[in-house]
Amino acid sequence: MPGVLAAGGAYMNGTLDLVASNYASGYESPWYPGRIVPDVCGLVGMLPRAQYLMLPVPPGCQLDQSQSKPDDTDPEGDGTSPDDGWALFSGTSAAAPQLAGAAAVLLSLNPKLTPAQIKEALTRTAIDVTAGSCHPRFNNPATVGQDKATGLGLVNLADAVAYARNHFSGN
Repeated sequence: MPGVLAAGGAYMNGTLDLVASNYASGYESPWYPGRIVPDVCGLVGMLPRAQYLMLPVPPGCQLDQSQSKPDDTDPEGDGTSPDDGWALFSGTSAAAPQLAGAAAVLLSLNPKLTPAQIKEALTRTAIDVTAGSCHPRFNNPATVGQDKATGLGLVNLADAVAYARNHFSGN
């Protein structure tokens, strides 16, 4: 949908370089010509397991158990126990709440902001990601400016807050 804020993935490596997450999708919508997905990104890991963010989960749930188990790609698992309520993972399902949190911060700053204004603040201030490619199924490269791998880039909440204050203070 054109009005929806679509989440993608960017990965920051150990030297603080940003690259497109090859775990996240990126494409032009087959239903809305010209609609690029994602709009902006949250932090997402890389293939094969996208282990990147330690996130709370219900203790002992399937995700808690599966992420803690070693496998061929990760002989140590995520370093947690299968019933501790923590799992190391990510993906666009973890990026979406990052974007929702950024939107919530903007709304707490100014409850009169519209969804379009929030989307504008987040997209106009995103940090451009110019390296890497999205998931191999799509294999779209990150380039300068908006692209099919990372949209407009990684959400930059500090700049989005400043943008909203400067552009929408009259709301």
